Amino acid sequence: MYPEIKKWYPEHKTKYMEFGMDAVRRNWYLGGGLNPYTKAFINAIETDAVPTILTGAQKTAVNNLVKDLLVINTVQSNFFRPDSLTDSVLKVFYPFLSNNVNANKYNLLNPANTDAANRLTIVDTVDFTNGFKSNGTSGYGNTYLNYSGFNTNDVAFGYYKNESTLNVNNKVPTGVRSGTYYVHGRFIINDLSGSNSIAGTDNGNVVKSATDIGLFINNYRSDKSQFILGDNLVESAANQSGAFPSRTAFVGAVNSGGSPNYYCPDNICCLFIGKGISDSAISLLKTAIYRFIKALNRSKRVYYFNGDSITRGNNASPSTNRFSTLLAVDCNAKEINNGISGEMMSNYLTGASGHNFYDKITANSGNNALIDYYQDSDSLVFLNHGVNEPLVDNFVLETSLTQWEYAIDFIHTVRKWPYGNIVLTGPFVKLGVAIEPQQAYNQALKTMAEAKGCIYVNVFDSLYGTTGYIDTDNIHLTNAGHLFVKNLIYSKLQQTNKL
Repeated sequence: MYPEIKKWYPEHKTKYMEFGMDAVRRNWYLGGGLNPYTKAFINAIETDAVPTILTGAQKTAVNNLVKDLLVINTVQSNFFRPDSLTDSVLKVFYPFLSNNVNANKYNLLNPANTDAANRLTIVDTVDFTNGFKSNGTSGYGNTYLNYSGFNTNDVAFGYYKNESTLNVNNKVPTGVRSGTYYVHGRFIINDLSGSNSIAGTDNGNVVKSATDIGLFINNYRSDKSQFILGDNLVESAANQSGAFPSRTAFVGAVNSGGSPNYYCPDNICCLFIGKGISDSAISLLKTAIYRFIKALNRSKRVYYFNGDSITRGNNASPSTNRFSTLLAVDCNAKEINNGISGEMMSNYLTGASGHNFYDKITANSGNNALIDYYQDSDSLVFLNHGVNEPLVDNFVLETSLTQWEYAIDFIHTVRKWPYGNIVLTGPFVKLGVAIEPQQAYNQALKTMAEAKGCIYVNVFDSLYGTTGYIDTDNIHLTNAGHLFVKNLIYSKLQQTNKL
C-alpha cells in the first residue's frame, strides 16, 4: 500500500540510522512534516464517503504517534510495519480521532475501507464524542481481526480509558473467549455463563475493577500474563496453553462464542492489538500512547485524597462541596477520596487501633486501590492528615515526622510516585485549644516535605486567624472553608506547574 516506502525500508534493518535514508526521508521518519503513513491515514478519513476534515492539532497528534511507533522498530524488529502487514507485530491501532464514526473506523496500519483491512464496523449505538463509547447494552465495534493463529502467550491488548461510569467488574472494553476463560484487555476472568459474577481467584488471578482510568496493557508473553498499569507490572496470572479459537476482536464488548457480550460503556480513547510485543517495545509504546492522548487533551488525571473527616467532607453540605471534589472538578481530575473520620497519621502508621499504613493505601474498596500505581505526570496523591495529631497526649514530633517520611517514601518507592507528585495539605486548624503545638507541627511538616521534594500547601498559616471558614465545632470546615482550601491548593498547583 506504500510502494515508495517499500523501496527503501530494508526488512533486515531495525534502526533508522541503518536505513541508509537520505536527509528528506530521515526528516519525515523522526523530524518534521507528515510522513506517508500519516498522509494515507488522513487521506482515507478526509476522502471517505462521509468525509471528516481533521484539525491541524489532530493531524500533528497522529503524525507524532506514527513517528513514535516507527521508532519502536529500533528495539523490536517489525513492530510497526504498515508496508508489510503480515510481518507487523502491531496488528491494529484505532486512534479514535474525531466525533465522526467514519473518521474512527480506519485502522492506522491499513487505512482501507474494507473488512480485510480491519476497518471498524459499528453495530448499534456508539458515541465518538471523546473516543469510543458503547451504549453499554448493544453497541460495539467489529475489528474483523481474527485470533486464529494467535497463541495465548503472544496476545497483547491495550487501551486508554479516560473516564469511568461503572463499578461492574465484568464490563470491559474488549476481549475474546478462549476455552473457559474470557481474555480481556485487562483481565482474565472465569467463564461467566450462568453466574454473572467474577471468579477472581482461579489460578491465582486477581481481578480489578473496571472503574479505574488510564492506560492499561495486558501483554501475554512466555508463560504468564503481564498486566501493566502505567509503568508497573501490577499482577500476573496463570496462562492457558494452546491457540486462540477462531474469534474476531470486538471493541466495547467481549466476543463470546461468536457473539458480543458484556458491553462496556466506558470511554476508550484509543485501542491496539498486537502479537508478540516485547517488553522493551511495550515501554516505548506506553510513551507513544501517553503523548498521543495528551496531545488531544483526552488524558484524565487522578487525584488520590488520603485523609480524615475534613477530607471526607464532614460539615460540607452537600458532601460534593468538600475541597477535594471542588479541586478535582476544577482540574478535570477523577477524585478518589479516602477520608475517614477520626483517623490520624500517627494512628495507622504505627498500627494503632488495628490500622496499618501498608494495608491502608494498598487495600481495595470495591476493587479500587486507595493509592494506585503511578500512571502519568498529571496525577497526584494528597495527604491531608494532621489536624488532631499534635494535640494528643502521646504526641512526639520526631516520631510523627519519621512516620510521615515512611508514608511518603512508601508511596514513592513501592507505588512509584515521584516526590513532586505527592502533595501535603495540612495540618488544618483546631480552635479552642493550644495553637503553639499546631504551629510547630505545621512548620516541621513543611520543612520535611519540601526537603523530600514534595509539594506543601500551608493550609495552617493561611487558615489560622480567618473567620467563617471553620465551623462551630472548631475543627471542620464550612462550605466557605472548603472553597477557601480548594483555592489554596489550586494556587499552589498553579505555582508549581502541576495544573
